[in-house]
Amino acid sequence: MSSLRSDKCSATSGASRGDWRPITDEIKDGRLVKLTWMHDGEPQDTAQMRWSAIARNLLFPKEVGFWVTPCGTFTWNPHDGFGPTHWRPCDEPNWLKSQMEESDG
Repeated sequence: MSSLRSDKCSATSGASRGDWRPITDEIKDGRLVKLTWMHDGEPQDTAQMRWSAIARNLLFPKEVGFWVTPCGTFTWNPHDGFGPTHWRPCDEPNWLKSQMEESDG
């Protein structure tokens, strides 16, 4: 997962441990968030992802619904007990914001 780390969404980019929230179903609405898993109360690898209820991964053929990177190339499996445990908000990329504004207007 460390290859997915980015300066904008890393655990060390100006946030303390208290900024991370436990994962609940309420964030599984498709919004882009920063995800991590905790070890001894410290955030570990982080990734910018969104929940997709229809996403699949061929390595886990019986599972449906994964955390997916914005480009769709990487998934994080929440079904095996090794998925992300905490999240925090992550700003949408500027290119996505401009596309969303154009489609709204």
